[in-house]
Amino acid sequence: MDELNIATSYSNSTNNNANGSNGNSNGRKNTITTYKWDLPRIPGGRRRRIKRDTDSPTAPPRPPEQGYLIFVSQMTTKLRHDNPDRHHDQISAIRRISPMWHSMSEEERGHYNDLARDAKEEYAELLREYRATGSYGPFRCIEKVRDKKKSGEDEKEDVTVEEEHRNSLGPWVRIPYERKNALEKEIDTYDVVCFPPRPPEMNEDYERRMKESRARRRRKIREEGLKYY
Repeated sequence: MDELNIATSYSNSTNNNANGSNGNSNGRKNTITTYKWDLPRIPGGRRRRIKRDTDSPTAPPRPPEQGYLIFVSQMTTKLRHDNPDRHHDQISAIRRISPMWHSMSEEERGHYNDLARDAKEEYAELLREYRATGSYGPFRCIEKVRDKKKSGEDEKEDVTVEEEHRNSLGPWVRIPYERKNALEKEIDTYDVVCFPPRPPEMNEDYERRMKESRARRRRKIREEGLKYY
């Protein structure tokens, strides 16, 4: 099994007691618990224990279960692509996108609802395959759009988990191309679909405001004698 995902932790690892029984003094057997982790052990680094198969970074990604959520992700990508110099506020974006959804025809909404239903069924098949074999095949009805590879850029052989996660932040769309709607075909023409939280020129002002906010909080904690976490 992939060493990236596995670390072993021993519990009740004491030797057998003097009577030679296979267990502790309470009569319970010693056990060995095997945990899975999303990252290898790195000094000073943080990692997350995987409690379910679906949490593993090697498991098939779970598509949205509602057509509305697929539409929101696609429209968010379009809004961010059309307004690259504006700070993105997802709450404001939802307020613009929700009326669009409600004004769509039944046929237009049906495209997304049918996609969500088909993707849910296919995800269940891939998850069963993953649990049985440790791997899975590609989706046949849906995929995530990624940033297009720049001209002259070679494909990386070793991709980190963090890079893979960022590359998978694009919206879900219908496949094959012949079954896409107009919005999905437009998104296919974008060179970039994974956007930073804010334009680079806004980073300095953002960091300044965050620093001032942390300073105010520390000052308030000192004045009120509260414990700072």
